[in-house]
Amino acid sequence: MGIVKLNTGFNIEVDFNIAPFHKRLFAWGLDVLMLIAYLMIIGKLLNGFLGDGWDADFGWISVLYWIPVLLYTLVCEVMLNGQTIGKKVLHIKVITIDGGQPSISQYLLRWMFKTIDFPYWLLFAVIEGKWPWYTIFFVFGGLVCFIYSAKSQRIGDLLAGTMVIDTRTQSSWQDTAFIAVENDYIPLFPQVMKMSDRDMNTIRQVLNSAASTRDYAYANRICTKIKSALQIQSDMDAFELMEVLLKDYNYISSR
Repeated sequence: MGIVKLNTGFNIEVDFNIAPFHKRLFAWGLDVLMLIAYLMIIGKLLNGFLGDGWDADFGWISVLYWIPVLLYTLVCEVMLNGQTIGKKVLHIKVITIDGGQPSISQYLLRWMFKTIDFPYWLLFAVIEGKWPWYTIFFVFGGLVCFIYSAKSQRIGDLLAGTMVIDTRTQSSWQDTAFIAVENDYIPLFPQVMKMSDRDMNTIRQVLNSAASTRDYAYANRICTKIKSALQIQSDMDAFELMEVLLKDYNYISSR
């Protein structure tokens, strides 16, 4: 499994595990199976209500029938924060190359280039004699791009500025910034509210990672950046300061 270092909030460098090819393939396979099941079930229902000839002409019923298949990936990734159902089962996720949440326009760009990255329809076109045999090599365009790009990105990822990561790690980028705080807790650094949820999630991830590896130099380096950004002074050690900032953020944001 490849690892890439990305600069997130406050120039904090975090390790992300790149989703391996077999997980992306299995996720795609699960999504395809779901869509096939949808086509079979809805197709039979329409046959029962409208008769076997409802799809003879490409009318408005056929359009409605195929729209969920066409928009499945786009809608799922937007609604499920970078995951289709297949990706969710395989614990992989789409993020931006700086570790953030993609925008709708980035999801849209990935979706638009999906048929260019993986034009599996060409296989059927060649079999039916609709396209010359040599066009089948275009089917492997997305795979070649995935293999040779530094972050295992397909063409759509490169253009949209996104990548796919494996979220099933010991210290996942999805680790929540939420921690329990006493009711009588007194915040020490109200400046922490200048930070976003994403920044705090990053600090939580850094805290977990540095604590597990006892990398004090890394933790001190990160805390120096945080203190500079928030303009705070403190003699606390790096681990204590990050824990206090997480408590302050949780206490203030919940009030």
